[in-house]
Formats: sequence, C-alpha cells, structure tokens
Amino acid sequence: MRKYFISVALVFGMTTFSHAATSILFNWTNTANAGVPACTVTVTTSCMTAFTLTDTTTGTVVSSTIPFTILTYTYTPASGIPFGYNHSFSLTVSGKDASGNAVSSLPATTSVISNILNAPTGFSAVIQ
Repeated sequence: MRKYFISVALVFGMTTFSHAATSILFNWTNTANAGVPACTVTVTTSCMTAFTLTDTTTGTVVSSTIPFTILTYTYTPASGIPFGYNHSFSLTVSGKDASGNAVSSLPATTSVISNILNAPTGFSAVIQ
C-alpha cells in the first residue's frame, strides 16, 4: 500500500493507493485573501485572478488557470507516479494591485514522495 502526504498552506491530506498511483490531489486554504474580489471586466484593481501550481523539481507550470475560488486540484503526471517519485511543488495566487499591475503571492510549497514499496502478494507458509 502506498501512502502520500500532501500539505499546502497548513492543510494535510492523505491518499492511500493499493495499486500504482496515477494522480496527486492537492488541497489548500485561502483564508488570508478572504474578501478580496475576483478580477473582472469592471473590477480591475485590488483583485485576484487565479492560482498557479508549479512542479518546481522540473520547472514545469502544471496549471496557471486554477480559479481562485477552487481549493483543490488533481494533477495526473503523464508518466504516472512511479516508485522513487520525489517532486516539490509550489502554489501561488495571482491578481492585480491597487494600480492594476499584475502581482503574485509568495509560494506555498509541498513535496510529494513515493518511496514505499507494495508488499508481495500470495505469501503463505505450510508446516512440513
């Protein structure tokens, strides 16, 4: 059985897999930005636009368009999640400041490590 512990912004989640893992579920909170409105055609300052999730191990932006109202994201790496997978991720929120300039938060970070082997199956013993 594989166990993954994902934490972003002090939220902990645990997912258990009995087979090879194929995706990672990220969870977070955004209470520090409560009350900040969404950027729209009419709201163009002091607003939020989206979250950006980045695999900092590979330097790959996983998604830069996660709506700031969403607090989970499922990432399915093309190659799956093999034994020995060890990647770090960052999550930022972007928006516009009081002058309408693009701004981003400091990153929240977490690591995903798959280093637990599955137990053999069909193991038994017979007294001789």
